[in-house]
Amino acid sequence: MDSVFFYDFKESLLDNEDVKFRHFCIFGHSIHLVFLDSMTSKTDLGHLVIRPMLSATELPEDEEMLLEYLENSVISAADTKVIYDIEKAKQQLFGGCALIFAGNLSKVLYADIRMYPFRAVSSPDIEVSEYGSRESFIEVLNVNISMITRRLKTDTLRFENLNVGSTTNTRVVLCYLEDKAPKKLVDEMRKTLVSSNLSEIFEAGSLKEILQKRENTLYNTLGMTVRPDVLSSKLSEGRVAVMAEGSPEAVFAPYLLIEHLQTPDDYVNRPYFALLTRTVKLISIMLSIGLIGTYIALAQYNPEVFPSSIIYSIMNSAVSTPFSAATESVFLLLLYEMMREAGMRLPKSMGQSVSIVGSLVIGEAVVSAGLIGAPTVIVCALSAIASFITPDLYNQTSVLRILYIIVGTVSGIYGIALLSVFLFVGLCSVKSFSVPIVSPFAPFDKKGIRDSLFRFNYKKLGKKTADVNSFTGSDDEI
Repeated sequence: MDSVFFYDFKESLLDNEDVKFRHFCIFGHSIHLVFLDSMTSKTDLGHLVIRPMLSATELPEDEEMLLEYLENSVISAADTKVIYDIEKAKQQLFGGCALIFAGNLSKVLYADIRMYPFRAVSSPDIEVSEYGSRESFIEVLNVNISMITRRLKTDTLRFENLNVGSTTNTRVVLCYLEDKAPKKLVDEMRKTLVSSNLSEIFEAGSLKEILQKRENTLYNTLGMTVRPDVLSSKLSEGRVAVMAEGSPEAVFAPYLLIEHLQTPDDYVNRPYFALLTRTVKLISIMLSIGLIGTYIALAQYNPEVFPSSIIYSIMNSAVSTPFSAATESVFLLLLYEMMREAGMRLPKSMGQSVSIVGSLVIGEAVVSAGLIGAPTVIVCALSAIASFITPDLYNQTSVLRILYIIVGTVSGIYGIALLSVFLFVGLCSVKSFSVPIVSPFAPFDKKGIRDSLFRFNYKKLGKKTADVNSFTGSDDEI
């Protein structure tokens, strides 16, 4: 006779065609096998579960001991466990495990024999580097964990399994080095994930928003990467990472502003070349944000700062076009955003065509028709190109660029200067889990400055491992 436990479980899944049921009668015991047709390995199911049960020479007469006997002496699967909660049993089932019910018992034995298709480990499409590792995370969490473990061969590496999302029950892993990461940081991130009230979690981007302590800030306080070598280096500096099943990205904290300028290639090239590339990226960030607004402010209010030849070109453009420089800039930026979205969403072959049409046909046509001046086109193009150098900051630079255009149009260069001071002061007040995001510059930290805008050589970097949680300005409160 079947137990109420199994009956309730079966009734809730009868309408799901992917759920398969098998019944066995072995030595007088009624045994039910439940598995998913799409996520369970049929080969492992037959060799590790069904065949050992049918080949068993004996089973205990006491039904209470049956599942434990199957777990310890019959079933060959590597991961097996007896559980007593029907909801946890469903989670294991929909995770690809096979469930074994026996008689009137109000418990179930699961065997992990999951198998589902996934893409192979390949080179990252983002965070591309010239040298170093060619591996990137994929959507299968166990594969991502193995890539981290292979790099950090230490007994202090910890992976904590959590289930997030009341509907999806997404498997989320908290990853850190026990001897490096502060306990308060680990506890705070664990508490935030467990107490999140979202019903659906499908990717690490949702976790990033959950973990963001200041939701109204414009700046990134959590980092994201698809490279296992990058994440391993972050963990060795005392950070805590979060990875989710079904997502190839990993979120980590604390995150510093200077990390937008750093790439894996910086640690392969000579220190002086790393200084050059990071300086170029810093300049490009400033150009992408403030170039258009500063140009409009100077052209409208202080044209005398330009050389006479450039003033002539600007004035000629203003006379020959019907719109102001601010209107032209906003139009070009909107056009650029539309072409960018079209290039991203369309197939690659068509996306390249959109870029060619936008740059050659539309860009040339609006200048030839006298709708937009050539100086404005050049300034907007320089700002757009500068934003490509740091793609992870694109969202912030796009918003700040519009803000600088508005302020430059209304208040001129004095408004631009005031806005820059306001943004810088606000930046200095932001912390990423107790660590100021402008560290190690404000406040200044001698240890952290070794790998900031300038990278010291490995003899000096190797003297002491950097720990971002001990930078000057970090406090005990997370």
